[in-house]
Amino acid sequence: MFIITDEKYLKEMGFKKNEDGDYIYKSVINGSMKKLFTVYAGSLCMRYGKGTYASTEQLKCIYNWTKKDYIKWEELK
Repeated sequence: MFIITDEKYLKEMGFKKNEDGDYIYKSVINGSMKKLFTVYAGSLCMRYGKGTYASTEQLKCIYNWTKKDYIKWEELK
C-alpha cells in the first residue's frame, strides 16, 4: 500500500480536498476527467481508482511522487 509521507505534500501532489474531507486526485484521460487516487480523511493511505483507462497515468504519478519522497510503500500487516 502506498502511504503519503507527510500530509503537507498532498497539495503539491495535486490532490484537492472534497466536501467530505477526503483528498482526491483527478486527471483528464481520453478527454474526460477521471479519479485516479483517493486519500480518505484521517488517513495517509493512498487508494487508487480501478480501471485500465488510468493505469499508465497512475504509474507515472507513482513514479514521480516516489522520486520526490512524497510516498512510500508499506506492507499490509
